[in-house]
Amino acid sequence: MKKGLLAVACLLALVGKSQAADLSVGLGADYWNPTPEGQIAGVGTDYDNPSLWTYWVDLRHGFPLIPNANLQRSTLDTQGQGLGNQLTAWDLALYYRLFDNDLFGIGGGLNVRKYDGEVNSRSYDEVEPLGYVQADVNIPGTTISGFADARFASWDGNHSHDYRIGAALEMIANFKLRAGYRNVRLDDTIDGIEFAQRMDGWFAGAEYRF
Repeated sequence: MKKGLLAVACLLALVGKSQAADLSVGLGADYWNPTPEGQIAGVGTDYDNPSLWTYWVDLRHGFPLIPNANLQRSTLDTQGQGLGNQLTAWDLALYYRLFDNDLFGIGGGLNVRKYDGEVNSRSYDEVEPLGYVQADVNIPGTTISGFADARFASWDGNHSHDYRIGAALEMIANFKLRAGYRNVRLDDTIDGIEFAQRMDGWFAGAEYRF
């Protein structure tokens, strides 16, 4: 009996050590200079092209049933003549990697997004659930990889999405420079303010995983 318990304990220790070895944390930042269009509260204008930043932390592990996590902060400000919208979007995605090997990976799960903004000194905020999918692929024999992710929801005539697609180049071990295209859409009414906005453009950034 004691030998059996000892064998089980050793097996659990080995499994835990293997799962801990799969633990990784990614840190990243992107600079984005999109072109906004659309209306806020029925008012449209010629928007300036804003300089925006996105930061994120991504946690992956090997423990079964427990989802991976991605926390992201994006500034989505728009500014035009007589209309200013200072908007921050916080995202928490809990997801599972359905496929994960040296060539490619695919994941999916649930994202909770919190909008925190101010239009012409009028504050607003909202929390909404979105679907979340992400994928990456490595080109064999190179340090080049591709990636994509998307957050999306559609209900009662409202629609929100935020997707990116791009490529990355590993400069040194675990450190990558990346660039790509991002598209954000917000068709929703938040605290009585109607939004019908779109932003899209190229971004560039860097990430490090340890």
